[in-house]
Amino acid sequence: MTISTAGRAKTTETARRAGTIALQVNVMPEDLFSEAGDAVTGVAATNSYVLVQRNSGQGTDYTLFDQSQRTVAIPKDFFPHLVLEAGFIAEYLRSLGKESITLDPAKAGGSTLNFKDLTLQLEMNERETVALKTFLQRTGKDNGRISASTLDSLKDELITTLEFRLSTDEAEKYIILERGKALFVYRTVDEDLRPLPIERWKKTQINDRTRISPEQIAETPILAEYADSSGGRQIDGLGFSANLKSKVLTIVGNREGTRMLNEQALCYTTDPGRRGNLFFISPDGVLKSVDLLASSGRNGTRNVTIVNHALPIDGEAVAMRFDPHGNFLAVLCEDKGSRSIVLLERDTLEPAGRIPDVGQVFDFNQHGDIFYHDSTGRLRQAATNIHEFSPNGLAEARELERRRLEALLSESRIINLPPVQPQAAKEAAAAPTAPRVDSYRQDIIEKTKTQVTESLTPEVEKAGTVEALRTLAARVEQLKEQPTYSEYPEVFAAVDTLIADKIDGLEAERLLSLLKQHAKVLSQTKWGTEHLIGLNKQWSEIRALRESLTLVDTTLRQRVDSEYETVRDQTMEIKKRLGGELDKELGAAFPKIRELVEDTHFLKELSALKVSSEFVEFERITALIVDEEKRDDWRKRYKELLRTAEERINSKQCREDQERMTRIAQALEDSRAILGDIENALKEIGHTTELSRWRTRNPLLLRHTALLIDVPAEFREREERKLEELLDQRKKELLQVQNSNLQVGANTVKFLEQTFPVFPASRLFWKPTVKPIGDSMDRGVLVWRDDAGREYRPDWQPVPFDLDSPDTAAAVTATRMDADLFFEKTIPEVPKFDPNWVLNDWTKGYLDRMAEELAIQEHDQSGILILKGETGCGKDVLWSIFAHFTARGLKDIPFNQQTEKEDLTHDTDFKPNEGTVRVISNLVQSVQTPGTIVTLGEINTASQGVLKMLNSLTDSRRRINMNHGPSIKVDPTVLLGATMNPKNGYAATDELSAELLRRAIVINVEYPPLKKDGSEKFLPYEAEMMAKKVPQLADLSQAEFYALWDYVVNNERMSDGQKFASDERKKLVNQIFEVVKVADKIRDNFRRWNNDEENAQEAKFVFSLGESSTIAARLKPTTNVRAIMKRVILDKISNPDERIFVEGIIDNPDGEKA
Repeated sequence: MTISTAGRAKTTETARRAGTIALQVNVMPEDLFSEAGDAVTGVAATNSYVLVQRNSGQGTDYTLFDQSQRTVAIPKDFFPHLVLEAGFIAEYLRSLGKESITLDPAKAGGSTLNFKDLTLQLEMNERETVALKTFLQRTGKDNGRISASTLDSLKDELITTLEFRLSTDEAEKYIILERGKALFVYRTVDEDLRPLPIERWKKTQINDRTRISPEQIAETPILAEYADSSGGRQIDGLGFSANLKSKVLTIVGNREGTRMLNEQALCYTTDPGRRGNLFFISPDGVLKSVDLLASSGRNGTRNVTIVNHALPIDGEAVAMRFDPHGNFLAVLCEDKGSRSIVLLERDTLEPAGRIPDVGQVFDFNQHGDIFYHDSTGRLRQAATNIHEFSPNGLAEARELERRRLEALLSESRIINLPPVQPQAAKEAAAAPTAPRVDSYRQDIIEKTKTQVTESLTPEVEKAGTVEALRTLAARVEQLKEQPTYSEYPEVFAAVDTLIADKIDGLEAERLLSLLKQHAKVLSQTKWGTEHLIGLNKQWSEIRALRESLTLVDTTLRQRVDSEYETVRDQTMEIKKRLGGELDKELGAAFPKIRELVEDTHFLKELSALKVSSEFVEFERITALIVDEEKRDDWRKRYKELLRTAEERINSKQCREDQERMTRIAQALEDSRAILGDIENALKEIGHTTELSRWRTRNPLLLRHTALLIDVPAEFREREERKLEELLDQRKKELLQVQNSNLQVGANTVKFLEQTFPVFPASRLFWKPTVKPIGDSMDRGVLVWRDDAGREYRPDWQPVPFDLDSPDTAAAVTATRMDADLFFEKTIPEVPKFDPNWVLNDWTKGYLDRMAEELAIQEHDQSGILILKGETGCGKDVLWSIFAHFTARGLKDIPFNQQTEKEDLTHDTDFKPNEGTVRVISNLVQSVQTPGTIVTLGEINTASQGVLKMLNSLTDSRRRINMNHGPSIKVDPTVLLGATMNPKNGYAATDELSAELLRRAIVINVEYPPLKKDGSEKFLPYEAEMMAKKVPQLADLSQAEFYALWDYVVNNERMSDGQKFASDERKKLVNQIFEVVKVADKIRDNFRRWNNDEENAQEAKFVFSLGESSTIAARLKPTTNVRAIMKRVILDKISNPDERIFVEGIIDNPDGEKA
């Protein structure tokens, strides 16, 4: 067997049997599937896909490759994941009538199950077995004995992840995953056998393969082969089932239920080329086969004949399977701790190929390529030419080879050399594989070789020059490529040797002539350093010619070498003498070189020096020195000089860059500080006219500009954009306020009728202290505490109680920045103004009501304000607008079904020095922060137990009762709010408790109305929100948009809207009107369905303001608004009837009410 490399550096192992075409096995590079990672535990291969299962340490995951070895994105939860938990073991023990499990076989029996029996019953592999054993050793007592009741108490504890057995069907339509009775089947091709994208794979899940129905088999025929019948797996659909457990292979006739075979076996496989043929390997390493179709019997019994075969492998067989055509049997064998795949010919069982360094699993695809994982767990591919063999085609291949040999012998009697043709460049071919001895084949080859040699020897003798001989060699190479000879290049071996020997002889005579001429030149020339280049060139040519010769004739070789060594010594003596003179030249030139290098200040200057004439000449002279030690010394000194200069320049540049970056960083920090001052100053400006004057005169802007003059453009432009965003945002806010008649002052804000105070700017302060720890009298834990009583505990070793002690002072200095970040992060941010907010009468009406109720809450120091409304009606936006204009931080605490009472008071954090520690929750932090609005999101999704905890928070006590430590008092300036959806129509929602409702004020938030009651005029409230998303409408003021709306929608021709009504804007307003009508009709149906009114269609979809904005952002004058609505909405609706209903509304929004 020969190992060679060619092309992509792939390893080739081939074996040729006498009289057959060669089986070729090319092990592909190990990085071909690098994205699969290591720890591969399973592989299934088709012609189009390779599915890889691996254990990542965190569980089982999958990687899919297409036929180009590119990874394919796998949809979430597409392939199964199984876990083994303690609770499952408890249930499994009870199903067997057992009460406990033990690792000690001596203590098993009765109500106690042996650990090993459990692993066999659950078909656990080595990794899974070790994980279960470790769990029992850790949790059990008395040699790993653990009861079912104890396992129940640990029921959710993960023991290990479980792996599936991966395979494919013979036709490679399906990828199959098996584990116990569970079966997952994926069809990967369409009816025309073209590969399907993974999104279109048909998935069939079977939880119990003993209960596969005829209907399921009719729909997915491959299930018939995997259905357990009579306790085993179907064999080729022939009415037999095979079952291999505990190294015992049982074969049963399905119809009569007769046991036909019960033999010890390590593994088994069926022969795809011969139906009914089954092979298995016994524990003593004997390959055995049975022909189930040839079985005979009567009176309910069946007899099979077992045939033994010698298995020519080393070590123990682990697994085996046939190639898709049934010509080769692949056996995975283990010998001395290493595994390999041995490929055997089906009919002779002679070894035909071998793949080394294999792990536990492998699979063929339909082409015969083998996919496996190696000993390190990486996915590998061995490409083969198995597909070139027809099914059961080994005998046919041997006959073809015999005919080729006869044709070879016949044609070689008369050889006509082809004319000379240019030889195309070719990759180096793999070395031919040495054949096994076979007298017939060897006889034919020898006769042909003799005939070829006799025919071509006169041509060799006639060629008198090297050029003529090389031309003849090229013609012979072309002859080798002809079909008759291409399989048997060895018949030209003698001719190749004749040509090579003659070429060497002629080249030897030319070499002797050159040596004679060179010796004459050496003796007659007065050599100087200027001659060294020519001398080196002449000698290099002579040396190259000698190295190219393979002189077989001993006498000729000794003569050539004697002359060569003599002239070489003369040449070296001259070069050595001249080298001494060159050494002096370098010594004289080096000080100037050093001076030039040391005078450089930039890398560009140094690079220019390297290509200057002085430096090039210095390097040229260095290369001419013969004395290797001196030459290397000069090169070392020269390179060291350049390296030192580069380090000096780089070090200087680095310092300059560092200083420059420090200046830039300081400038950017100062810029951020000035931006903060500008933001505060902008809050004092109350009108756009004042803002325009401020922009032209304010010294803060001049300071900001001056600060950024020397900052690089990319940083300067970023800071300038921040400033422009601040100014633009403030301008838009002022325009909104002016247009909406919102009265915003320095200390108060008036929405409609209600005036509410603006929270004065303030800040918290925090300082360090040392708290006692354990029984220590001199050291404690460093803690930072703020004015509100909140604490930050840095991860720091115990320190002395005295804050002035060196250790404590150092700890305070080291943790101050982290403490600042912690407390600043806990202060809720005041929502920034959003240009998409709309301040119309609808919005201000709710804000006015909120202001009234929150003022009473702050005065009475009790209660909570709940905004109740459908999804996407603007509840959260109302809280953000209110917090912004009242300058209050806003903190939302989301609730859900999983929220527990403990979540309201504490979170957990891990600190290396203290382990897992309890930290106060966001809710506790927020209610202690002055001026904060704390909102409880989706409050009615929480359990009644959680809601009960809110009683003390929302009544006059205004406190949170902690499970550990004193209760937390709410800051008097904190306002409490919440949001909730109505109970009807929303999953996981419930009515609030009576206690909480008594403490709460609830405001029902409706969607913006399309009409006023009793009026035919369409209102622009929701349309105004959508217009913010449309560029052609976004710049209109509120009054301008209202006028345009009345002109286009309400047909009020006397309004000022005509001034703004371009054709483009009219089209966009009509599109928005179409969307608003659809939204109103869908919402109306949703309300009536929730209220159980007649003629209401069951529909859970409710058209939110978010959907309105999403559609608006996609509107253009030329777009089809109904198509956009369908694209945004319909795919969100899973119920087909509801989808049709909503689509009907979109198509006909002006129809009768649903």
